[in-house]
Amino acid sequence: VAVGAPAPAAAAMAAAAANGEGEGEVDGATPSGAAGACDHPDVKVHSRDEMIERLKDFALESLAAAGLGDPREADKPSRLSVGLVGYPNVGKSSTINALKGEKKTVVSSTPGKTKHFQTLNVSEDVCICDCPGLVFPRFAESRAYMVVSGVLPIDKLTNDVRGPLDIVASHFHKEYLSRFYHIALDTEDGMPANKVSGKQLAEAYAIVRGLILMGGRADEMKSGRKVLKDYIDGKLCYC
Repeated sequence: VAVGAPAPAAAAMAAAAANGEGEGEVDGATPSGAAGACDHPDVKVHSRDEMIERLKDFALESLAAAGLGDPREADKPSRLSVGLVGYPNVGKSSTINALKGEKKTVVSSTPGKTKHFQTLNVSEDVCICDCPGLVFPRFAESRAYMVVSGVLPIDKLTNDVRGPLDIVASHFHKEYLSRFYHIALDTEDGMPANKVSGKQLAEAYAIVRGLILMGGRADEMKSGRKVLKDYIDGKLCYC
């Protein structure tokens, strides 16, 4: 389990631990005693027990800051509760499975898989609360950016695929997209010579894939979703 790691790295480490692939051993992280070491200066890899101990300390610090006592010392003792909240599809449930040491929560690459609040005891002292992903539209630049970032499910796009596609297309040279999808892309008015709009990308790809609507129009929605999935899944390599 990674502390301070980017969400994809944390999810990958949690999944690796849950699958028994070595605690914290992923993408350059190497075992070193109880915990792993990682080349990235901002990433610390913990063993399961170390992470649970860290969560326990965090809970006690939070209670003290709020002026509350330790629930384990109350008249009716209870475990320390730690909640995992954040954007959808960042590895919250995978992290809980890693801490539990077995698959207790359903995980999926599709955002929004966790539907309900649930609690799981991971030790004698700590209870973990798994929550559905939270989206804060006020803090996101736009809905299109939330789609491109993998926060909103692509399959639920019903009317506007061009916005997210424009963002994706802006990250690549026209020649790269042309070679990747085996499509012909023309120079467009108002666009740099080496760039392409999301509209033209969706139309050209739809024609190549035979995604045609009644009346002979290209099905931009279906082709656009495919391009967006390629981007989010890392098939379109953007650095």
